[in-house]
Formats: sequence, structure tokens, C-alpha cells
Amino acid sequence: MKRLFTIMTTVAVLLAGCKKEDSGVVQSIKFTNVDSKRLTLVEGETFRVKYTVEPEELLETAVLEWTSSDEEIASVKNGRVKALCPGRAEVTASCGKATASFNIEVVPIEVTAFELQSSASGFVGKDIPIEVTGIEPSDASAASIKWSVDPEDLAYVSVSEGQLYLTGYKPGKGVLIGEGVGVTKQCSLELLEYISVENLSLTPAGPIELGYSESITIKGVVSPSDASIPEVNWEVNAPKNLFSDVTISGAILKLTAGSEEGQATIIASADGKSVSTRVTVKRPPVN
Repeated sequence: MKRLFTIMTTVAVLLAGCKKEDSGVVQSIKFTNVDSKRLTLVEGETFRVKYTVEPEELLETAVLEWTSSDEEIASVKNGRVKALCPGRAEVTASCGKATASFNIEVVPIEVTAFELQSSASGFVGKDIPIEVTGIEPSDASAASIKWSVDPEDLAYVSVSEGQLYLTGYKPGKGVLIGEGVGVTKQCSLELLEYISVENLSLTPAGPIELGYSESITIKGVVSPSDASIPEVNWEVNAPKNLFSDVTISGAILKLTAGSEEGQATIIASADGKSVSTRVTVKRPPVN
């Protein structure tokens, strides 16, 4: 009988322990200052979320984890939400298995004045930076302006870190339109087909040998000839005094040997393509 009493007492203690442990777990989270689980903030605005939990006695000790579905639109830390960029995101608070969330919409600051460059051109598929200046009020940005392109299927507009970019879908002409409060600006557009460099070669191809004070002219040849970005960039990696003169003129590189022997590596690049050659400066043979 005594043993049975001991067993029943042990079971009772275990049950009491479980009940106490459950009472220390947050069962639910409820926001008290967000109506209908929707919140609208103006770009740059900060909002402190108020909440309660069940059981209520855990409100002071419960540690909530806060997350945002899009940190570029709205960030959240310790219940403080900051509106960063126009758009929509979802803010979630969690503690153990208890979670609660609400939707946030960030709306732009009303722009009353701005200036837009009159024209822009670029290649399809490449980001084209567009200059926007004189934005008022001063705490607004290019993201605060309503942007559209006519025709719509010509290009799309994006804003990154306050810089406006245009990216073309197809070749053609159109208009970029920016709208604020009582102010509208336009920028004429021309988008061109992008033709990439398929090959880059050097003439002469090398390797090249020079005697003291001798000169050589190296030419970078791009194909196709109508490539959109045919510019050739040069890099000369050489010991000091190996060349007495290095002259670059577009696709032409001219080297004049100096008074030292040694080797140099010449690298030409154009639109992601590159080619290299070696130039050796030698002492002339003794007769």
C-alpha cells in the first residue's frame, strides 16, 4: 500500500510539472495597433508594433523573433518597422510555435518637383542609368515618383539605391514618363539591338621580340565589325624601364623598348573577350 501511494505521488508530481511547463509557453501573439492585419506607411516612416501574448503573464519575458518577407521594402527589428522603398511585404512575429503576421504597404512620398534628362539611348538588355535631379521634398527619391514607359512593351523601369534605371525589352523608340503631384516630365528613348563581340585578336599575334630602342605597333581587331561595344582596353604588365614609351590610341598600342632586358605581358580586352601576347626586349647581337 505504501509503495502504491509512492507511485501515485510520483505521477501527480510529473503531471503538475507538465502543466507548469505548458503555462510558460507563448500560445498566441496578437497585434494591438495594426487594424485588419494591414499597415500603410510612407517611405522613410518608422512604426512601432504593439502586441500582447497569451498567457498574458509572459508579455514581459517573451522574446519575439521578427522577420520581413522583403528587407528592401520594409525592415523590422524588435517590433520597429522601417519603410524603405515603395512596395508590399509581410511582417511576421514568432515565439516558439506561436506566430502572427500582417501585410505592409509602403507608399512613396508625394513629389512636388523634379527634373529629368531630356533623352536617353542604350542597348536592349543593358541597364541604362537615367538622371533625376531637383527632387522635392528633399527626403523623397526617384522611387517616390510614378514611372511609366510608352509603349509599355519597350522597356521597364527600376530604382536601386535611389538611382533610376531603364532596361529595354526590344529595339525601338518611346518615351519615359515621370509623374509627381502637379508635375510631369518626359524623356525620349531610343533602344538599340545589342551586338556582342564574338572574337578579339592581335596583329601581330606574337610573341614579339624587340631590340633596344626598337618600336612595335600592336592592333586589336574586333569581330564582328559592327559590335555594339568595340572599344579595346589595354593592360601592359612590364618591369620598370623595359619600355621607354607606351602610347595607347583606341585599338592601337605602340611600344618602344627601353634600356633594360626583360619580358612583358600585353593584354587586350573588349566586351568580355580578352587576348594576350608576350613581348621580349633583348640586347642586340654583337658583331
